Amino acid sequence: MEGDNLAVGVAGVDVGSANVTEDAGEETHADNQRQEWILKELENGTEVRIGAIVAHFKCSAATAKRDLAALRSRELIVFEGTARTGCYRLAGVG
Repeated sequence: MEGDNLAVGVAGVDVGSANVTEDAGEETHADNQRQEWILKELENGTEVRIGAIVAHFKCSAATAKRDLAALRSRELIVFEGTARTGCYRLAGVG
């Protein structure tokens, strides 16, 4: 059953299902790795921006934005600052 195969990310945070494809509007294992990396970087105090995700994973900006949107929709991260100079942070921290 889809959803039974959940990956657990940093600090025990569920980062979604690992058994579907991105092109079909669903997540792949790579999506989970990106989201886990984002959460780990934020836990380490690193400011995360779209460009950092694109550079690290060699993915498109649209893919990075979808990962960030998924984390925001689950209220795990927030964006602080202006669109030009802001960055993402863990929700409830800082």
